[in-house]
Amino acid sequence: MKTSSHKTWLVSWLLLLAFCCGNLTGQHNRDLLTGGCTPENLAEKLVPAGKWDPFGSLHAPHLWENVPEKLRSWFLEQAVELAGEDYDLLPASLFMEYVRNGNRTNYQASLFARRNRLAVFVVAEMLEGKGKYLDQITDGIWAICEETYWGVPAHVGAQKAGSGLPDVEEPTVDLFAAETGATLAWTYHLLGDKLDSISPLIKRRIEVEIDRRILSPCLERDDFWWMGAGPGSRVNNWNPWICSNWLTCILFIEKDNERRVRSVYKTMEVLDRFINSYPSDGGCDEGPGYWWRAAASMFECLELLNMATRGAIDISSHELVREMGRYICYAYISYPYFINFADASAIAGVNPVLLFRFGEMLDDRDMMGMASYFMEKENYGDGRIPTGYGSLGRIIPDLFFSERVRNVSHARPLFGSVWLPETEVMTAREEEGSDRGFFVAAKGGHNNESHNHNDVGNFIVYYNGKPFLVDAGVENYTAKTFSSRRYEIWTMQSAWHNLPTINGQMQRDGRAYRARNCRFSDDGSTVSFSLDIAGAYPDEAKVRNWNREIRLIRGKQLEIREVYSLTEEKEDTEIHLLSAVPPETLKKGEMAFAVGAENQQGNGARLVLVYPPDQCRQIKNEVIPIEDSRLRSVWGETLYRTSFVLKKGKKNNRFEMIIRPGQ
Repeated sequence: MKTSSHKTWLVSWLLLLAFCCGNLTGQHNRDLLTGGCTPENLAEKLVPAGKWDPFGSLHAPHLWENVPEKLRSWFLEQAVELAGEDYDLLPASLFMEYVRNGNRTNYQASLFARRNRLAVFVVAEMLEGKGKYLDQITDGIWAICEETYWGVPAHVGAQKAGSGLPDVEEPTVDLFAAETGATLAWTYHLLGDKLDSISPLIKRRIEVEIDRRILSPCLERDDFWWMGAGPGSRVNNWNPWICSNWLTCILFIEKDNERRVRSVYKTMEVLDRFINSYPSDGGCDEGPGYWWRAAASMFECLELLNMATRGAIDISSHELVREMGRYICYAYISYPYFINFADASAIAGVNPVLLFRFGEMLDDRDMMGMASYFMEKENYGDGRIPTGYGSLGRIIPDLFFSERVRNVSHARPLFGSVWLPETEVMTAREEEGSDRGFFVAAKGGHNNESHNHNDVGNFIVYYNGKPFLVDAGVENYTAKTFSSRRYEIWTMQSAWHNLPTINGQMQRDGRAYRARNCRFSDDGSTVSFSLDIAGAYPDEAKVRNWNREIRLIRGKQLEIREVYSLTEEKEDTEIHLLSAVPPETLKKGEMAFAVGAENQQGNGARLVLVYPPDQCRQIKNEVIPIEDSRLRSVWGETLYRTSFVLKKGKKNNRFEMIIRPGQ
């Protein structure tokens, strides 16, 4: 890294794996965790069952008495409110909506609400310690333990019976089965004696269900795709996300010492496959939104292993681990925006406490300072913290680390430029340390990346920290998202990115469709990124080469230069720009964009885009109504696409656009 400062449903499931597993750039046989540790070594180092109490003594009353008053009040208020409600029902008909109409949201909402309620009651009981919420906690534990499947409908296709209803005879482990196991394990650990006072069968039920659903399947099977055990297998965020929760279940629940050691060691082997899959530059091709369940979940695994071995397992000093952590800083544009290639949102959201803890492990001031900045900017922990799907493994640290984050000096990681040579992603800004002026990010890569969009060569531009030329991101997930029809979705298609359509052809999906000859340079005054994107298009595009160069001339302008050669001219060739603000025609060859004009802090700006009108047969300006709630939360009601339809007659051509500040 360089900086300057998912029969059709079975098919759908398999495609889900292909999309989610199309990982980074290859395998590196690092084996950072198991390379220097054997099961025998681990057996000597691992804290015995029943003796592990992470983050200090969580049963000490004074620890809970010191939870910040605003957080204490918020959880207790939530508990009082939720105590008057019942746990949501999870009928089979609701589960079946996914295969009937593609909706995965309705079931998930009720599933997550159950876990969220349980987590709130657990925290409230720990805060008060009066037994007030034990019945609600028991009801939650019993309701969850009686569910046939702890995961979500979109993931049940991993079972041999395929998608539809879950098979009680084949427990499969997905993200949310693992999350559920960990939430119950934390409940077991925190409230075990109090649960015994009601009935010793409560803890025993938790033990049986976690073993049946998580511990035994994960120990005995190697065919869960996220484990990456098969030849040529690939992994993504599922790997560390599940491992962090699996590991939690082992450490709290597994009593057999031999199984405990074997299970912990297997998590290390599985996690090594995730780390081995990463490029040396630490880049996350899933984007900053998934970073929180990719590298950040890896951190949680490392933290758990470190605590469970009293510091004996520690790979935090490895440069790759450091770069995997710092990626979230590299992806930052200006509050609240992050670069958002693939299935990422431009507003990724930040968990400041998790970021701080990762940064503290790495002794990285940028990460810790960024955590403090976001803590204040979003009032995180000031009266509430996100409870999500009841992830107690993240809620508990939030309670006890918030004040430490507040006491760190703010820092915004505004690097002059970043180049991730294996991931083939670059960023550059006009002035290091400032979000004034131009910010540009671009990518090369290939079209089989994790959560892939067909976007090789795409770029985004912000000005004064506000979005101008953008990547729309991804809509709410449905069955279609991870199916053979994925690339029917407009946000996945190259024509709806800042890319050309060549001879009527958009980019194709697959690892073979990739960039060539990516180059990056930054000499201080000019940043240049160039690549040949012809390889991302099918043969029908009849393109020999399409060399795109993006140049940021600091203090002056941004240039996008297309130099291409076609073997034939058949259909229209168009160059598309997707913008967050509408274009205004000034005169032939010029259009203006009011970027950030709605902002009341004086950083609205007018940008002028200059293009060669004599090369254009038509300029098409389209208003794109945004109906999806996920996209609306970022862009509002509309986006805009400008398409330059090029004249025929030049199979070899150069098309250049210049963007500069206007009056």
